[in-house]
Amino acid sequence: MLCMLVHFILPALAANIVYNSDKIIVVKKTNELLTCQLINAECDESIEYCEGRAVFENGEIYEGEFEYGIPHGRGTYTWTDGSKYKGEFTYGLRDGWGTQELEDGSTYEGNWKNGYMEGKGNYSFSCGHEYSGTFDKDKMHGTGTIEYENGESYGGEWKNGLAHGEGTHIYIDGSRFIGTYKKGSRHGEGILAWETGEVFTAVWKKNKIENEATVRFTNGDQYVFEFNKGIPTGEPVYKMKDGTEMRGDVETLEILLMKDNDLMADLEPNLGFASYSLALEFKQIKEYDLAADNFKLAQSYLPNDSNLNEVIPHQLASLEDKQPQNK
Repeated sequence: MLCMLVHFILPALAANIVYNSDKIIVVKKTNELLTCQLINAECDESIEYCEGRAVFENGEIYEGEFEYGIPHGRGTYTWTDGSKYKGEFTYGLRDGWGTQELEDGSTYEGNWKNGYMEGKGNYSFSCGHEYSGTFDKDKMHGTGTIEYENGESYGGEWKNGLAHGEGTHIYIDGSRFIGTYKKGSRHGEGILAWETGEVFTAVWKKNKIENEATVRFTNGDQYVFEFNKGIPTGEPVYKMKDGTEMRGDVETLEILLMKDNDLMADLEPNLGFASYSLALEFKQIKEYDLAADNFKLAQSYLPNDSNLNEVIPHQLASLEDKQPQNK
């Protein structure tokens, strides 16, 4: 579901004010040029301080404190669709602490500056996401944490509304990516770690793995891959803790191990986990067919008591309505 920050622009709040790019400016124009006409105001521009009510031509209403006819202090602005801002104003602008309730069900509670969400605040999206952190001119910026409606979360640095800098993303299977982001995508060195102890290390570029990536298993073995734009290339190398090496993808290794049933039984969980970790990467870069194939391959190798067996059906279900990536 597309889920976006929504921000309302207030109309002119006094007979000599109009809005320009989310901000009000004092101008000398006739009433006919105003974006929104006042039809009733209890506090006019001749009164230094007043508490009252202003009704606009389009039906929107402001109630609260005025200074010389302009909302200044605490007040409530209500739109005709039911959206509402309640909080502090400075000469017609939302400024200070306030709460914005929007028609789609989204809400923001926090600091405002010159009409913008700025500073610390909490934004509840209509789709169920929850963000708590800092804002700059209506965008998530600085540091903050977003909890997604599906149970995942990202906490770390933000820039212009996107994850940017150091951050941690926790996924629904309990794994967490710890690394750097650029413009919303994983970019640079990072680690994908599981609660069970397995670790996937790589370097990402625009969300896709580049060059070497390594899966480290709890028994001390490693599986080393080469990637180009998120797709494995060449022959991966399986390195056992005793120094033994085998080359090939998961299915090739199964063939090599057919004559050693005991060793195959020992390594099957690792092969299943490697397939699962690859599937996650393919899902990230929208290679949905490859993701589905590797999730299914993981199921065939993982032991019955693996927690991942409970997660994989949900992962596969999430791919059902996805379109294959165009080549």
